[in-house]
Amino acid sequence: CGAVNMGPSQIRLWVDEFRQLSGGSGRLALNLWAPDPAPLRDEATEARIRAFLERWGPPLDARAGDAALPQDFEAQCEAILEVKPNAISSIMGLFPPHIVQRAHAAGIPWFATVTTATEARAAAAAGCSALIAQGSEAGGHSGCFDAARGQAERCAVGLMSLIPAVCDAAPGLPVIGTGGITDARGVAAALILGASAVQVGTGLLRTPECGIPAAWSAAVASAQPEDTITTRAYTGRLARGVGNVYL
Repeated sequence: CGAVNMGPSQIRLWVDEFRQLSGGSGRLALNLWAPDPAPLRDEATEARIRAFLERWGPPLDARAGDAALPQDFEAQCEAILEVKPNAISSIMGLFPPHIVQRAHAAGIPWFATVTTATEARAAAAAGCSALIAQGSEAGGHSGCFDAARGQAERCAVGLMSLIPAVCDAAPGLPVIGTGGITDARGVAAALILGASAVQVGTGLLRTPECGIPAAWSAAVASAQPEDTITTRAYTGRLARGVGNVYL
């Protein structure tokens, strides 16, 4: 479960509900974004976005974006350790040493998402249990550690090049390949290149449990690789999505 937008109480409630629905036997992992520097307001860009959105709905208050301020990362970490998931994972950075130490003491493995060999070495040195090698083809947000504009674009590495580089950078650690895996051919290629497993995300958007709108599901189903584009429009972080007027 991606818990970036959940406060501690929401994390606890979600885990309780998951365990009830799964009869207590379901396995779960909780993911957090490492925090970015405090965001800076860009009033000109905000004005353009408000004007765009008002074409389809009521006017937006100038303070509307304030609702998206980050959660308390330290409190989130406390909550995910408290509920004792089967694994925790990070993206866009690393868990702090004291959280890693407590996770290890509790027997909770930590999977670190990396987008370069340099990030893989840093995650290995920080004590991760496994590496999630995220290729630049991945849908959703890039896991690049550096939030600076242009950095994720400059360091974008495709999955088939990234997997062997990460395996070589952190020998002995399991590597999970993710990004653009759509069928058995992609799974086989990742395993041949040294991955221990693969991770899929976009394909799960079309499952009944996800519950996204039908139009979104149809767009995902019909999209070709060239139909996706990268953008920073949603969060300021680089992300890949199906191209539309907003992006």
